[in-house]
Amino acid sequence: MSQQFWPEWAQNLHRSPLKGFIVTFLEGSGPLRLLVGQIMLAGSVFINPTANERWSAVAEMLEDDKLSRAFAALLQEEISHR
Repeated sequence: MSQQFWPEWAQNLHRSPLKGFIVTFLEGSGPLRLLVGQIMLAGSVFINPTANERWSAVAEMLEDDKLSRAFAALLQEEISHR
């Protein structure tokens, strides 16, 4: 589910000065990344319903090691192509 938003996220992150930090966080933070995903899921009840799908998709990606690494690889790809 979360992968449908990846192109949009990657495009937005391309312009962000935090892009390098986010790649590092996705690749190497392990338990912290999982904790952030859990907090996001718990907080999703407080999020605007129109943004809830994206919020949940981020949380899902953070909780799954393979998805996090795949998104980090996509961001790395974008970094090296620009």
